[in-house]
Amino acid sequence: MAKANHQLLVEFGLRVRQTRQKQQLSQDDLGNSAGLHRTYITDIEAGRRNVSLLTIAQIAKALSVPMTTLILDGEKPAAPVDERKKRRARS
Repeated sequence: MAKANHQLLVEFGLRVRQTRQKQQLSQDDLGNSAGLHRTYITDIEAGRRNVSLLTIAQIAKALSVPMTTLILDGEKPAAPVDERKKRRARS
């Protein structure tokens, strides 16, 4: 896995851990609430798992936070780029 991709997983895992700890939940509590095994939560928090969108949704729901809280780290999502404008700019 490319280093930049791995860093994204580590950062995601840290946000999951910080959010979980703020709510004073154990990994076991979060896993049970999200329908995931505790060791899977451990791997996510350590940046060892490339989780699916559905898994992110399960974790966010279990933590009662928007998915963006776990993904964006306070950054605003990029505005969508109109593909036609993009092509015109290349011409």
